[in-house]
Amino acid sequence: MKLLTLAAVVAVAATALLDGFTRARLLRDALLATVALAVVWLLAVIAVSTDWQDADGFIDCNASCSRFQDAISVVLVVAPVAAAGVLAVAVVAGRAARRGRGDATRP
Repeated sequence: MKLLTLAAVVAVAATALLDGFTRARLLRDALLATVALAVVWLLAVIAVSTDWQDADGFIDCNASCSRFQDAISVVLVVAPVAAAGVLAVAVVAGRAARRGRGDATRP
């Protein structure tokens, strides 16, 4: 389940970047992906803080983790990293596009 959850989080980020590049709407798609990942992360935090279906058990379950606990552990770590990566790529690509057009104000 960890691999499936990881693939889903990465797919959200990659889809936003790919769609943003192809339609020239990278900033909008990057912001939407970041909001979506933030909502998923916030839901995971709420599940852990309220101990919903033993979500906080991912810390000490070792080899006996449920699928839900595996998913929670991946989302808590990977979603913020993926969101930061999406925003970083959007900023770098936006700056590169402006430089290519000659619109950059700074070197």
